[in-house]
Amino acid sequence: CSRISIGIPSPAIVPNHRFTASSYYDIRYIPINARLRINKAWEPAKGKQSGSWLHIDLGSVVFICAVATQGSGFPPNEYVKKYKLRTSSDNINWKYYQENNVDKIFTGNTDRTTIETNTLAIPTKAKFIRFYPVAWNDYAAIRVDVYGVPLVCRKPFGLEKGGNLGNIKITSSSKADNSHDASDGRLYGNTSWCSRTSSNSEYIQIDFVKMVTLTGIATQGYHTMDKWVKTYIIKYSIDGIQWNYHREGGNSVKIFQGNSDRSSIAVRWLSHPLTVRYIKVHPQTWNTAVCMRIEVFGCKSPSAPEITKLTNRNLTASIGSYVELTCQVKEPLIQHIQWYSNGTDVTSLSGGITRDVTSVKSVLRVNYTNAIDVTRKY
Repeated sequence: CSRISIGIPSPAIVPNHRFTASSYYDIRYIPINARLRINKAWEPAKGKQSGSWLHIDLGSVVFICAVATQGSGFPPNEYVKKYKLRTSSDNINWKYYQENNVDKIFTGNTDRTTIETNTLAIPTKAKFIRFYPVAWNDYAAIRVDVYGVPLVCRKPFGLEKGGNLGNIKITSSSKADNSHDASDGRLYGNTSWCSRTSSNSEYIQIDFVKMVTLTGIATQGYHTMDKWVKTYIIKYSIDGIQWNYHREGGNSVKIFQGNSDRSSIAVRWLSHPLTVRYIKVHPQTWNTAVCMRIEVFGCKSPSAPEITKLTNRNLTASIGSYVELTCQVKEPLIQHIQWYSNGTDVTSLSGGITRDVTSVKSVLRVNYTNAIDVTRKY
């Protein structure tokens, strides 16, 4: 884990738009120059070194096992001698990396060229990381890399700017104009999807082509205008015809908190994975207008539905007695529940399926007539 690079040195793996910082000195020291081993560096603006930070979106959620740093890639001899780390899985709740309940101050570099690697005693789960210079030589110049392994089923599906999900798979209920189409609603994009009307019936829809597992969603507003979605709900489908609301906390439709400004990313992780082919994101409240950019997270293998009830009963050998066997599945879009007895399909003997907002249920009633009849049918 501590030797597996997340890929920060490569723009093909961690693109430039995922780098930001509290400030930068000048064009020579912009955040994207903080990649390990390149002949450049990031530096905060003059007079703003104290409390400064370098911010990197790692793309996926990863277990961070180690970090590496260098100083400036060119003279003078500038480097960071000590630094802290802060991490987040959602870009909203941040925490300093600690050991023994104390913020860890990492020992950095002693010159500008040597790579210094620090292993984390406690691997930390994060999608976002910030480096905070604490002490430096001459100026806080730094280049970095992060080492770790991605979490299972927390990877982006490719809606992000430059992502591999085709425009044809991103549709919407409407668009404000041709410059704000559904395909413009990509996270970090240069524009945004904006709907024609400001209504909570508007939506942006994603077709994943096949069944996938959905675990999270990230949103942004329109980065050049004060337009963003404050809250939204998610609907999902496996066939594009029958849709269901994502619910949490019993039968309540989950209202997700969106953004509070035009540019910050807000990631929301689902309380339980969803097996879907399609999703719709319906804005509920917004600032000025319905405009948003999104990415969604999960994995391409669909998760198995959770069986929440499966009864096991004994049938009394007396005329008129019966038992009811129940199979209940926590996935309201399941189309079929089939019953088998010794390899024979006996679904036709069941009462079919019934649905509620969170699950599907089927009941098979077994009647006692005589022992031979019961064993023959069931």
